[in-house]
This record gives sequence, C-alpha cells and structure tokens, in this order.
Amino acid sequence: MPLSTITIVLAAAVAHAAWNLASKYKQSDTVLFVAAYTTAPPSSASPSRLVLPSPDLNRSPGACSERLPC
Repeated sequence: MPLSTITIVLAAAVAHAAWNLASKYKQSDTVLFVAAYTTAPPSSASPSRLVLPSPDLNRSPGACSERLPC
C-alpha cells in the first residue's frame, strides 16, 4: 500500500477523533460549532489538491464517455 494512502487514512482518523471530541464536549455556541463543521472539511481538503497529482482520466477505468472517448 502506498505511503500516501496510509497518510490520508491516518489523517482522516485523526480528524474523525477530533470531531468526536469536539461534538461531545460542545458547551455553548451552537452556531459557531455548526459554522466550524461546515467550513472545516473544504478548507482541510484544499491543501491536498496542491500536493496530490490530479488523476489521468484517460487511463482510469470507466472514464470513457461521449465527451471523453477511450
């Protein structure tokens, strides 16, 4: 298994554990909590687009269509 896959899985596990702790011990401002979990996923995933290569759709299985012939 590639190291990048293991890294992504471990990062997701840490993020999930942090989410569980945050939701369990939330005390006061519900609006702030909802805003945080609404904006956190896109902002945490954005840096991965800079590091990880984009998939080559011409070589991916099942990527053929009318707009993208094989």
